[in-house]
Amino acid sequence: MTTPAMRFIRYALSIGAFEFPKGGYALRGNRLSPYFFNAGRFCTGESIGVLARAYAVAIARHFYPEVIFGLAYKGIPVATALAQVLGDTVGYAFNRKEAKEHGDGGGLVGAPLEGKKVLLLDDAMTTGSALREARALVLAAGGVPIGCAVAIDRQEMGANGSQSAAMEFEEDFTLEVRAIATIADLIYALRGDPMLEKILEYRTQYGA
Repeated sequence: MTTPAMRFIRYALSIGAFEFPKGGYALRGNRLSPYFFNAGRFCTGESIGVLARAYAVAIARHFYPEVIFGLAYKGIPVATALAQVLGDTVGYAFNRKEAKEHGDGGGLVGAPLEGKKVLLLDDAMTTGSALREARALVLAAGGVPIGCAVAIDRQEMGANGSQSAAMEFEEDFTLEVRAIATIADLIYALRGDPMLEKILEYRTQYGA
C-alpha cells in the first residue's frame, strides 16, 4: 500500500522517529505505551523538509492559515518549516516556556496573532491536552484558531472514554483535527514485526 500516510510512516521508521523502549514509555494519564513518536528525530534539513511537506499535504484543501502556531519546544522548528513550505505571507509563531520581561518581552514570539486565522500544530494526538493549551494561548493573543494538524493521531480514548481524543477535541471546540498518519497506519507498516503484538495489546486497552 502506497499512500502519503504510509510513505511518511516508513520514512519516520527509517530515521528512528518511532521508538520502542523496553519498559514502555510513560504518557500523560499514566498510560505506559510500547511506542513513542519522537518528532525531535526530524533534525536535519532533509528530514524537517519531509515532515513539513507531509503536514502541508495533510492540510491541503482543508485549512488556509495566515499563521502556523507551534508549542515550545518541538513545535517551533516544525511551525517554521511548514510556514516556509506554504510560502506566500504565511507566518509562524510559538510560545516561550517562561514569559520574557526584557527585550521584545512577552510570552509569544513570531508573527502577530491578533485577528489572524491560526493553524494549531502538534506532533502527536494522545489526550489532546497540548492542543487545548495552544488554542488557549492563541485565543488570549486575539488569534482565530481554524483547525489543528498533527503528525500522528494515536487514536486513543479521550477523557470521557466514549470517543477518541481527536473526536473529543473536535466536538468541544468545533475545530477539525487533520493527521499525517494514524496508529492504524503504523500497525499496517509493522506487519510481521515482533513489536506489533504489544502495540495491538495497548490499542485494545486504550484505543478508540
